[in-house]
Parts: sequence; structure tokens; C-alpha cells
Amino acid sequence: MKKIITFFVVALCFHLVQSQAFAESFEATVTTLYEGGESMAVTTQDESGNSQKLKFFVKPDAELSGITSLRELELGDRITVEAERRPDPDSWDVQRLEKV
Repeated sequence: MKKIITFFVVALCFHLVQSQAFAESFEATVTTLYEGGESMAVTTQDESGNSQKLKFFVKPDAELSGITSLRELELGDRITVEAERRPDPDSWDVQRLEKV
């Protein structure tokens, strides 16, 4: 019985560690602002200097700095973002956004 309980606890801990999302930081340029004021596309550079286009979804509880809403952003604005990856490729949920 102890082995079954130990196995269950180890499996549960492993699952919790694997399912945690970790935020990543990006410096980017706003390239598209979508209607509704809750999402945008940006261009950023990866570690090798290649340009990549990402889509960010900004939740109402996201921390904003330098702006009070996404509607204040304009195309070409530089931003710094902390975001968690979504299941969709190249899509992220914003936790913190700062207009540079």
C-alpha cells in the first residue's frame, strides 16, 4: 500500500511541475492592433537575430505600464512583454506589458 501511495504522490508532483506555465520576456514592435483592443501582433527577434511574428492576447487583469489600455498603442510602438505560451503556435497570454 505504501508503494502505491508513494507512486501516486510522485506522479502527481511530476504532473504539477510539467503543467506549470512559465512567463517569457520579449522586446517587440507592434505591427497589428486587432479590433476589440485585447490582442495584437508584434515582431520580435529570436536568439539568432531572425525576425518572428507573434500574437499577444492581453487579459483584463494584465499589468500595464506606460499606458492605461491597449487602445493607446500605435503601430510601430516598442513594448516589453512578459507572457505565457498558449496552445496555439506563436500565441501568448500577456501578464505584463510596458510601452518603452
